[in-house]
Amino acid sequence: MFLVITQLLLWVIVALLIWYVLLQLIPREYLTWLGGAILLSIIILAFFFPTEQGVATLWYILSFPLRPLGLCIVLLCTATQRPKQRQPLVCAALAVLVLCSVPWLAQNYQYWLIRSNFPIASVCPAQGNPNLAPVVGRPEAIVLLSSGISQPSLPYQPELIEASMSDLIVTTVRQYQLQQQVGHSPRVIIAARPQPFPWQGVSAPWYSVNSTDILEADIIRSLLIAQGVSPTHIFVLNKVENVRQSAESVGELLPPRANRNPRVIVVASVLHLPRASLAFQRLDLDVIPRSPSFYPEICALDQVRTGIYDIIPNATSLALTSRVVEEFYTLMYYFLRGWVEPCARCLSN
Repeated sequence: MFLVITQLLLWVIVALLIWYVLLQLIPREYLTWLGGAILLSIIILAFFFPTEQGVATLWYILSFPLRPLGLCIVLLCTATQRPKQRQPLVCAALAVLVLCSVPWLAQNYQYWLIRSNFPIASVCPAQGNPNLAPVVGRPEAIVLLSSGISQPSLPYQPELIEASMSDLIVTTVRQYQLQQQVGHSPRVIIAARPQPFPWQGVSAPWYSVNSTDILEADIIRSLLIAQGVSPTHIFVLNKVENVRQSAESVGELLPPRANRNPRVIVVASVLHLPRASLAFQRLDLDVIPRSPSFYPEICALDQVRTGIYDIIPNATSLALTSRVVEEFYTLMYYFLRGWVEPCARCLSN
């Protein structure tokens, strides 16, 4: 009952926020009933069909003011149109820019978001030394959630693999090797975006000679095989668009156990790991979370000394804050859809 009430309150807050944004940022003479109906339709479609390319593009444009950089630009543009309110609007834009680009603050934003949705106390002691991480007893699968093999809208180039994706692949291989050391060979399940993108080169070796498009999951599969993972143990999910669909596909792939839920090691980026863990647990899967940067960025954050460079704003921190904000919106969306539940154990972190 409490969960339903919380979801209803969030619905009300989201509706009021959208109404406020529409009234404040769009002149009333342009905000006709027809225009309002179109915007409301886009919001509803984005909620129920978030993976449709056209709807996703429209929502990305519509939600531009809800991100740090977009909010700064909107405030500055509004300041040029309202001379009497110019100073407070410019000061507000400057405050948002500074608060979102200070490295120390950006790291703590990420830490607070993860801490409130993830039982850190039960994970960090086990990863006190990444080289001595204990081997988890016989999971049914290792699930690799792709974070993107290349920059969006850019062709894949073997020598320019995203560093974060490369780290995820290495972590997956290490977990597979640790299981093999105890005589267990779990499935390695790759969950990646289904859209093909252009191949930068002569041809893709795992496709036909005339192939010009490749799938991200097939690239990851070839990289896993090159690092020692048996091809017979790799399963590719090519029809998943998000973490929820990945969890559903993994649940269908793994047979139910008589005495316990299927156990999976989930490898994801540190920022997406809490949502991934909650989404898999929602579908009765026992999750063992793993991330290449979990220990240095979360478990050992208190041990890092703050220096002068940690309080000077930079673009990297602004990008990190933007990712944290987007992840917060996505978490709220998952909660409104009933795909995740609040983490009860996280309150004791």
